[in-house]
Amino acid sequence: MAAIFNMRSFLLILFIMPFYFKAQDKLFFRDGTVRKGYLLSISKEHVFFKASDTSVAEKINKSKLALIEDYKGRRYLFSETYSEQSGAVELPNDKEKKFSEHRNIVTVQPLGLFFGRATLNYERLSKDEKIGVSIPFILTFDPSGVMYNSDLDTSKNALPKIKGVSYITGADIHFYIGRHERPKFFIGPRFRYGTDLFLRKSSGYSLQTELGWIVAPRDMGRGYTQSFSVGFGFVRLMTAPNGILVDPKQSYGWFSVSYKLGVKW
Repeated sequence: MAAIFNMRSFLLILFIMPFYFKAQDKLFFRDGTVRKGYLLSISKEHVFFKASDTSVAEKINKSKLALIEDYKGRRYLFSETYSEQSGAVELPNDKEKKFSEHRNIVTVQPLGLFFGRATLNYERLSKDEKIGVSIPFILTFDPSGVMYNSDLDTSKNALPKIKGVSYITGADIHFYIGRHERPKFFIGPRFRYGTDLFLRKSSGYSLQTELGWIVAPRDMGRGYTQSFSVGFGFVRLMTAPNGILVDPKQSYGWFSVSYKLGVKW
């Protein structure tokens, strides 16, 4: 009896398998053609589709489609020419998952040159552009004599120009709030570590909370960006030159103002 039962189960599986593997999604185009295959994903403007398991994925513009019917029989409407009798459901654009292909941002901070800082920032965004991780590389120098021509000051109290350069680096995490509007608010931690020649070779680290606005290209595209932010937190100096009345063992309140100009690709 067990052998007969196993044989019947085996025959039943053989009977069902062809129908299972033939289950495919259907794409109904506006020109009246219908294609069968496998629906991979749906973005804001495109549908990714494969005609078979071994074929190359195709990128189809949603404007060419009227209707999609998946292998479970669910239908998604793209065109108003299909009546409600089709049982189709219109895809809600505001709930679609949007993934960006342009997730790199490189910026400079031109106003920092007046304070002895030449800054280059690289930021990598998440796929949905909700989180960004930024790494700054800052070349510090003494702007006296370069920006302010202190060589003309021959008084005894004039501070001597510090020669050479030094470096500051760190990391920022930006949490972008809102949808995919062009201007977006962001907030996150801001960390810096290094030596600042503008502060007479003071070295230390700072930790702040940064708040700002960024103006980026629409629809997760590529183009120019600019942002403005302020940061509030503390600084801890590890070394300080003579004449600066600070205690390296203490933490002090600290703030920052940043304007960035760059490109997103």
